[in-house]
Amino acid sequence: MSQKSGLRWRIMKRIPLFSCLLLPLGCTATQHSLQHIDEVHLELKHDLTIEDGTRQTISIPVFWKMVDEADVIVLGELHDHVVGHAFQKEVVSHVMTSFPKSTLALEMLERDEQTLIDDFMGGIIDDEKFATLTHSQNWSGTGSWAAWYQPIIDKTVELGGSIVGANAPRRYVTLARTSGFDAIEALPENRRALVTIPNPMIDNHYQDRFFELAGITDYDEHPDETERVLGFYRAQQVWDATIAESVAQLNPSVNAKAILLVGQFHVEYEGGLTQFLKRALPEANILVITVHRASPELEFEDIPISDIVVYEN
Repeated sequence: MSQKSGLRWRIMKRIPLFSCLLLPLGCTATQHSLQHIDEVHLELKHDLTIEDGTRQTISIPVFWKMVDEADVIVLGELHDHVVGHAFQKEVVSHVMTSFPKSTLALEMLERDEQTLIDDFMGGIIDDEKFATLTHSQNWSGTGSWAAWYQPIIDKTVELGGSIVGANAPRRYVTLARTSGFDAIEALPENRRALVTIPNPMIDNHYQDRFFELAGITDYDEHPDETERVLGFYRAQQVWDATIAESVAQLNPSVNAKAILLVGQFHVEYEGGLTQFLKRALPEANILVITVHRASPELEFEDIPISDIVVYEN
């Protein structure tokens, strides 16, 4: 049973979801710090608490064993959390060192930007030009790309890993929100391939959680507002389905893992992206890791936050 008390406030305080949906480029989060992640010197044992899905503390060796045994590793982030980004870099470095055939997939980059990703990895453009051409410089706050995301990309390139843009182009996400899925279906084949329609859409606790974020707990009470929010939910589901398909297309395995960087609302409590991943890869060992600033409050009694919950001591 859902623990409703204070749920909307907690979600809105932590995840600026509708800001992400409404902005034309990227996701601007509340900026707490723009410290470069290479200036954060993490000692996992001392600086972070790592728990499993039952909220029991696990050791560092057990954590790395779980990472090593996974086919897909999902790193659910708070977009403006510098320690969380530094932790992501630790995980990506470990995986790319131990499993160099692995691929880094990012919510922050879109499918139609793959040529730019390849040009950067091939040395045709530098990091500044790459950020400019993908409009990523301020993805999560002013200067955030160079401070938080580019170092993870650079480490992946340094260690010989691959990189893919996992998300749907924002213009098509907006089209799904305003005009519905028929408008996506009507796109020419080459553009239609850039976006995945969620079929069927997820209508369980994930939808309820999304609508409660918008202040709607009774779908029939305010039909006009419900219809408006449903448009945003279609957009959210397009993100979820497209990113999940992008990961599935990598055919991940234990020796050639997929590591996904994504906002944690998409994946926590069996979020939409988590559900689509399990649909697409029913045999895969999918490990969902989410990182918080402090020990998170439970929003559900019967659904774990994620497989691994990490937070600062």
